[in-house]
Amino acid sequence: MSRSPQVPARVPNVLEAIFLDASGRKETEAAGVLWRGHRIPAPGFSAETLERLIERGFDEGVYLASTGCPGTFHVTRPGSSSMHTASRSACSCPAGRLGKPCKHRALVCLALTVIDLRLRKP
Repeated sequence: MSRSPQVPARVPNVLEAIFLDASGRKETEAAGVLWRGHRIPAPGFSAETLERLIERGFDEGVYLASTGCPGTFHVTRPGSSSMHTASRSACSCPAGRLGKPCKHRALVCLALTVIDLRLRKP
């Protein structure tokens, strides 16, 4: 009698696999950090860390490109051969894979907040 291999009921797609938090739950409403008078939903960041990493990203010329998946961006900088995928709660860079705050996530948090503010503008 042959046995068929065990197949999970549902296999997450690549983006879901990257952006699941440590407990396996998808990102939920993020706590806000006050940055220059604006509340920025940035899970895992202190105000000081967010400020430092945003400034670092600006100084390095880091930019975002749409992935086509809401809330996620490809993040890179001029002259770099590497590109990371980031959301508010996760990034594919080495620091992000360890669950640490990074400049990629900081810039995504800022960008998503600006987009949200623009959409709410009357």
